Amino acid sequence: MPYKISESWLVDYDESDNDAQVEKFISDYQAYLKTLPSSRQRQECISKMNRMKRHEYWSCKDIDLSIRCGDICYVDFGVGYINECSYQHFGIVLSIVNHKAYILPMTSNPRAVEQAKNNEKKHLYYIGKPDGLHKETCAFVNDGRYINTARIISVNAHVDVESNIFQDLISVVIRSFYDKI
Repeated sequence: MPYKISESWLVDYDESDNDAQVEKFISDYQAYLKTLPSSRQRQECISKMNRMKRHEYWSCKDIDLSIRCGDICYVDFGVGYINECSYQHFGIVLSIVNHKAYILPMTSNPRAVEQAKNNEKKHLYYIGKPDGLHKETCAFVNDGRYINTARIISVNAHVDVESNIFQDLISVVIRSFYDKI
């Protein structure tokens, strides 16, 4: 059963007593964390720590990391809602604009990979197993978004932007904005 969060601290936020407001938030957040399975607690805490460490970075260059289109990176997508990619996942860089990268999250979940291979789910695109990855993967076409590149933890593989896979993936993503996928 999910923890019921009291929103009174937010609605009745008393700016004259920030310490009390912060303590109430921390208490609610701690109670929420305790309701999560240990694997989710870990992911949640890693994402929060990454945000605390990296939130002032302009881009991945602040951590001496260089990326380019076609890179498959390990990324901290942060906290998400149901049906959104969240926490730490691999993702493929499709575009880089003004220190942000448009990234499609990826998964190596065997069921999702098989569905992508067989074109059973139009929101999944089969990537395969590029050099640098240990498992076959697929991308979530419907979860792409621009992120600050400081969210990128590492570059692990690359798909040539001139390859058929990358060019087809770009076409699928573009069509997803206009057609039902």
